[in-house]
Amino acid sequence: MIVQTIRQYDFEQVTWNSPGKENECFDPRFLIRFRARPEDLHGELLSHPCGFSIAIWDKAKGSPYHLFFDRRQQNYTAVRDPDGGCRVMECSLKTGQDPQPWKIGFPLALAGSQSGEHEFAVLFDGVYFQILCDGIVMDRECPEGEPPHLYERPAACTVFSPALSSYSLTNDLSGIRRTEREIRRDIPIQYYTPFGFNTWVGDVVPFCWKGRFHIFYLFDRRHHGSRRGKGAHEFWHLSSGNFRDWIDHGPVFELEEQWQSAGTGNAFEFQGKLHLSFGWHTERAKPFPERANQLFYRNLQLYGHTGEFGIDEIGSLTPGGASYAVSEDGIHFTQSRRLMHYLENPSIFVQPNGSLRLCQEGIWESDRLGNWRPVNPDFPPHGKESFARNCLDCPTRFELDGWEYFMAGFTGFWGRPLDGKTDWIDFAERGWDTYDGTCVPMVYPDSRGRLVEGGWINGNGWGSCLLLREIIPLGNGRLGKRWIEETLPEFEEGTSFSGTAELPLTGDVLLEFTAASAGTPFLLLLEGDGTPCEFRLDTAEGRAQWSAASSGTPVPRLPTFREAVLASPEKISHTQFPNTPFFGRDYAKENLNSLPPSFRIRLLIHADPKLDAALLDAEIDGKYTMTTLRTDLKTRSVRILSGAETGCLRPAKNRIRSAER
Repeated sequence: MIVQTIRQYDFEQVTWNSPGKENECFDPRFLIRFRARPEDLHGELLSHPCGFSIAIWDKAKGSPYHLFFDRRQQNYTAVRDPDGGCRVMECSLKTGQDPQPWKIGFPLALAGSQSGEHEFAVLFDGVYFQILCDGIVMDRECPEGEPPHLYERPAACTVFSPALSSYSLTNDLSGIRRTEREIRRDIPIQYYTPFGFNTWVGDVVPFCWKGRFHIFYLFDRRHHGSRRGKGAHEFWHLSSGNFRDWIDHGPVFELEEQWQSAGTGNAFEFQGKLHLSFGWHTERAKPFPERANQLFYRNLQLYGHTGEFGIDEIGSLTPGGASYAVSEDGIHFTQSRRLMHYLENPSIFVQPNGSLRLCQEGIWESDRLGNWRPVNPDFPPHGKESFARNCLDCPTRFELDGWEYFMAGFTGFWGRPLDGKTDWIDFAERGWDTYDGTCVPMVYPDSRGRLVEGGWINGNGWGSCLLLREIIPLGNGRLGKRWIEETLPEFEEGTSFSGTAELPLTGDVLLEFTAASAGTPFLLLLEGDGTPCEFRLDTAEGRAQWSAASSGTPVPRLPTFREAVLASPEKISHTQFPNTPFFGRDYAKENLNSLPPSFRIRLLIHADPKLDAALLDAEIDGKYTMTTLRTDLKTRSVRILSGAETGCLRPAKNRIRSAER
């Protein structure tokens, strides 16, 4: 069970403009409200000469360009009408900052009753451009700029549809009230996405504090496409006491200025309080001479440390770089309004002696949240200096079974014994890394001592659904992964099958097989609407792969990431190697060793209409996991090709996961 706290807007105390007068403008903020029955809405509904309009479009009938925007970014077409159409209420707003309009909208099917009357509203408060139905935010953007001024002609709205009633507009937003409403969803946390039809989980920060497990994630719409690709992200917050029942508390804090977009940091306890570090990605909005980041470079050059600044101490400069929020109860956070480094993705780790280490673009030390001094500028390596060609996003450090480990970005992985004598071993160079389709994973132990890894899977774009794993030791520093049972759906009793079995189109399904470590490879084929997908495990080689399949054509052997780097040493970024776990589609893993003579393979098929894709998640002998997201496949059947006599099919008890309002 997941209880999500969402905001509900109330406009009853709003003072509305006089209709049809010249003071009906959008400068600089506005609220429009009207009532209508969805079944009565067609075509253009209203427009304003300032560059604002609302219309109804069937998004199932768009051009290739619009289909890309509507499917890939807005995800409209994941919600269909009974006749196969996709009627969307879409709003368009022009600002002086950008010649192209900003667009938001939602499928009308999510309004609920199509014959009942609903209250629709559009709100621009200077930061968020939002469309609401019955007080609930359905979609939002974070535009740059403001609607243009109209000085020479009247600025009244034109209403085109007679279906609109109780139409009103105001520029006075002081009467808007917000309350909290709980949405209860009988779903597990694995593969979680927030309430909504185009809402996704971005970078994930796990942490355990006072017996409760916390997950902070970057709340995302449009797969990093908001604010013209600048993200406009904010941290949201999940917590649980048992991994079965969760609360999504909503935003840790909301954005207050158009330059703001939060970058990933991490959670840590300092001075008895829960802290969440993050970065202001102001480089996406302001040139360097206008950003406060420059102050830290100056201090570092003059004094050997970065210094620290309150936001009220930087004059006309725009805040930028690392900051943090603080909580005394683990739920409610207050922004510190302090800047402590020029870095914008800071991970901070508390040392046994109480001092702090900040990791990104080197290792930094301090006894406070500021005045960082560099102690190892060369670790972790990145780009061409690293075998993994990794970036430096989301660095995480953890210990297990006498070893310490460090991960950075989508591919970087190092380990060394906790003896203080051994240099870091590049696990990626040896093919020992644990990347399994999970993007920028971060790790923290839960209250039972299990090492929990959190991340998201690629395939639809930046951000998708939550993935959780437990990292386990395999001996001699080697690591494996397994599912966390409490995070999975509950499944019905199984049905045995041999050969081929039909699969339900929606809901989660668990397939179980018994394979042998000697003999023929284990081959499984998933088929349906779109490109078939094959899972292959060669136990003799300790090697497995996900790959697209075509009838009558042998599936090629894919290189592992290590093999791909060795074959193309001139490449400088992990993004240049297509068949890698980072992309979450076709890839191979090696060194899947220590399998017993007989072992279990489990495959969980997550066919959520919101994803509009098949998420296939495999676990091998409770030691290794591999996930792939097939955006071109709707699974209808599974076929055992070799390596197992029979399989067991177990549908989830909670069968339907649909896009929600």
